[in-house]
Amino acid sequence: MVFNGLVKYDKDIHIVGDLAESWDVSRDGLVITFHLRKGVRWHDGHPFTAEDVLYTYRVTIDPKHPPPMPVIFSRSERQRS
Repeated sequence: MVFNGLVKYDKDIHIVGDLAESWDVSRDGLVITFHLRKGVRWHDGHPFTAEDVLYTYRVTIDPKHPPPMPVIFSRSERQRS
C-alpha cells in the first residue's frame, strides 16, 4: 500500500503534517481537528477534501471490509507483541 496520511514521522520520529498542515487537540484529548493542506489533488486532478478523509475512515472501520494486512491490524497480534 502506498499512500499519504494526514500526518507522518520525520527523521527524528516527531509527528509532522503530511496531508494535514496542522491540527488542534481538544482540552479533553478526545477530539482532533485536522486542517488539510491547500492545493492537494488526486491523480485525476480532483481536489482532496475532508469528505475523502471521512470516507477512508469509514471504510477502515467497516467490519465488511477487512484490512488488506490482517496480521498487522488484528487485535490478537497486537496483544502478543
